[in-house]
Amino acid sequence: MIKKWIGAAAVTAVLFAAVPAFAADAGTPTSAASAQQEKKADKLAKLQEKAAKLGISTEGLSAKQLVKEIVKAKHAKKVGQLHKQAERLGIAVEGKKNAELREAVKEALKARHTAQLQKTAEKLNVPVEGKTNEQLRQDIKAAVQAKRAAKQK
Repeated sequence: MIKKWIGAAAVTAVLFAAVPAFAADAGTPTSAASAQQEKKADKLAKLQEKAAKLGISTEGLSAKQLVKEIVKAKHAKKVGQLHKQAERLGIAVEGKKNAELREAVKEALKARHTAQLQKTAEKLNVPVEGKTNEQLRQDIKAAVQAKRAAKQK
C-alpha cells in the first residue's frame, strides 16, 4: 500500500512539474501573432523587390495595392514586347487589339519560317511545291543526311 502511495505521489509530482511547461505554451498566441506579422513583412518585402524590378514606386502602398500595380506593370510589359515584335516584323500596330496583334505576329513568324525552309530546300535541290512546313523539314533532313553520307564515301 505504501508503494502505491509513493507511486501516486511520484506521478503527481511529474504532472505538476509538467504544468508550468504547458502554461508557457498557453502564451503562444502572441508568438503566433508575431510569426504572422513576420510572414506579412516577408511578403511585403518580396512584393517591394518585384515592384523595384519593374520600376514601381512602393511608397505608401499596401500589399494589395502593390499586387495590383505589379500585375498592371507585367501586363504593360507584355503588351510593349508584343508591339515591339510586331513593329520588327513590319506589322502595323495602330488600331489593333492585342489578340489581333498576337495572331498577326504568329502568322508573320510562320510565313518567315516557311520562307526560310523554302530557301534551305532550294539550296539542297528539294522540290518545294505543295508541301507543308513539316514535310519540307523532313525532306531537308533527308537531303542533308544523304549529302553527308555521300561525303563519307
